[in-house]
Amino acid sequence: MAKAAANAYFVEEEFELAVQKYTEALKEFPTDADALSKRSGAYLKLNQLQSALHDASAALEVDSNLRMAHYRQGVALFGVERFREALKSFLKGKELAGNQENVLSRFKTWIRKCEAEIEDLDDDTSTLDTPTAHDCNSPACDAIVVRAAPLFRHEWYQSSTHVTVSVFQKHLKPGDVVVHFDTHQCLVKFTIDGTQVTALDLPLFGAIDPVESSFRVSTVKVEIKMNKADGGPWDQLERAAVAAVTSSSAPIVRGDVPAKPYASNRDWNQIDKRLTEELEQEKPEGEAAMQKLFADIYAKADESTRRAMNKSFVRRFHFCCRRLWIHGRKL
Repeated sequence: MAKAAANAYFVEEEFELAVQKYTEALKEFPTDADALSKRSGAYLKLNQLQSALHDASAALEVDSNLRMAHYRQGVALFGVERFREALKSFLKGKELAGNQENVLSRFKTWIRKCEAEIEDLDDDTSTLDTPTAHDCNSPACDAIVVRAAPLFRHEWYQSSTHVTVSVFQKHLKPGDVVVHFDTHQCLVKFTIDGTQVTALDLPLFGAIDPVESSFRVSTVKVEIKMNKADGGPWDQLERAAVAAVTSSSAPIVRGDVPAKPYASNRDWNQIDKRLTEELEQEKPEGEAAMQKLFADIYAKADESTRRAMNKSFVRRFHFCCRRLWIHGRKL
């Protein structure tokens, strides 16, 4: 019953309630791969990417042939910028799609997105190569090369409440990283080979709460999480130079422009819309199809019809329990 209610809430776009009901269902059947996969889909709707990734991966541990779990795992991995792993998930899902062209096209689209992002990463990495002796032979040039500040690739995305910036640098320890937060500024410094360098010095597009902002250091990057002061969408990460000469220091935020969840030239809002359509077009089979049918009926019914459906379900449940009990006694 909890799973059917969760499906109904998902259809009604009540994703937080759907998560609650899927959680109830999973307490009773912890290895229900379908429920894990669908809760992952609800988490994706709520932009809770790590939870979505956890559930999709757990579903695949139970059933590695669950196509939509591969899909949702790939979307979550893509969202946290693990593009190579996302590509593997989409490739596996594509294998399981068989000859279903509409499903294949969905996976092909995401595969192209992953390949484009990986290509961008490779291009960015190539720009970080230091000059060789062939590039510069004079002593003066050597001095410039030695003193040149290293380049650090960074990416960002946002939610309604936070802006998250990832600065990529391997093998840093927490003691090697200093981050200064100000209302409209974020300064990041790394200590590399005993020398402190400025990794980022950002005049921020909007205001942040310095006290509630934080950062963490992993093996490959520093993740900086800044709490938005006003909760509005940011058109970009850095404040444009022309903003410095305006009469007001407040950032210009257009209320009719939706937030772009990831930093890229790609239209992420369109991607999110397409994802929503794809998840809603998912066609369950067998028992799952029957559950969806009843969930749809339940979702569109009035209160009296819902009570009648619940009463019928309880009666049938008691009947089945009695049959099982009688059968058990005979054994």
